[in-house]
Amino acid sequence: MRRLAERVGGNLGDRALRLVDTVFVDLLPIAKDSYWGPGQVTSLALVYVWTGERDRALDQLEIVAKIPAGPAGPTYGDLKFNPCWDSLRGDPRFDKIVASLAPKD
Repeated sequence: MRRLAERVGGNLGDRALRLVDTVFVDLLPIAKDSYWGPGQVTSLALVYVWTGERDRALDQLEIVAKIPAGPAGPTYGDLKFNPCWDSLRGDPRFDKIVASLAPKD
């Protein structure tokens, strides 16, 4: 999937990303499917990371981090340790999102 996202994103730019947005979010919005919808938004954020669209990725993560994400949404451990998110590390927005998902005392 990553190779496809990079290839499509690199060749078609915004047009491809709008298509990805439609496939991941518009067809299964959180409002219609609160169980799997957050996972779709998280996947969209990952595609944006892979295509270098940091701000778009962070926008999506900010949305999904505010709701109970269920089994498919981002977790503290995933965002904190998964190397897929490495390019966002050090960004204050990303750090805030990770902190918001941290286990509470």
